[in-house]
Amino acid sequence: MFPTPVPPSPSELKVPKVLFRGKLVSSKRANSPFLVYQRYKSRVQNQSSPQSSSSSTFSSSSMGSDSNSSSSGSSQNSSKRLKKSKVEPNNPLFSLLTGTLKYSILVAIISLLLSRMITEEWFWGYQGKYVQMKYYFPGPETIFTIESLSQHDGIKDPSKPILLAIEGKVYDVSSNMAMYGPGGSYNHFCGRDASRAFVTGCFKSGLTYDTRGLNDRQKKSLKYWSDFFENSPKYSRVGRLVLPEIDSNTSLPKDCDPKQEGGAI
Repeated sequence: MFPTPVPPSPSELKVPKVLFRGKLVSSKRANSPFLVYQRYKSRVQNQSSPQSSSSSTFSSSSMGSDSNSSSSGSSQNSSKRLKKSKVEPNNPLFSLLTGTLKYSILVAIISLLLSRMITEEWFWGYQGKYVQMKYYFPGPETIFTIESLSQHDGIKDPSKPILLAIEGKVYDVSSNMAMYGPGGSYNHFCGRDASRAFVTGCFKSGLTYDTRGLNDRQKKSLKYWSDFFENSPKYSRVGRLVLPEIDSNTSLPKDCDPKQEGGAI
């Protein structure tokens, strides 16, 4: 048998009750230590909850920053590796090209030194336009008139370079003095534009730039000579000749017998 519970006394019924651990407990003096401890514990929990949330936020942010820094660091490392692979590619073709370039430079240096030792010149005696600095850096184009070009025949002023013109383009032929210098077989072309004489063989009466009336064969021959001087490794283009306009009312030049004027046409 269980004992019969004792009902509360009238004095206990007058004391109000409070909630303690999920139960209504009398707030009498005997229970006050437990109630005070409960209030203290709840206050401590309320104060610690914001700190824990802030600490969790800080930890998550620090973890995020760490992950960002690690990801950025890894991306930088990968970009460095990519750049290094571009600079130093493991490509057989690239290695072949670099090796060929190195050997070509070495052979060129040896050739220059041997040429200097044997011929006392750097390019084995070659003095064409491709070893002249003015060919690669020509500077401004020189404009000639009929009068100024006539001073470059090698006779009027021997100190000036020997020049000739064909179709208004002026070329320096000083490198071939035997042919274009004073007494040379082609000196009559120098100091003027004698385009017509190049294709007619009229080395006396045909020394003019008037090319009217040329037949198809003569026009092709004139183009050949124009391309010859333009592409020649010996002669370089130095300027342009201003040619006076030809009066259309004037009669066409008459071709001569080349054999009588020394032409080889």
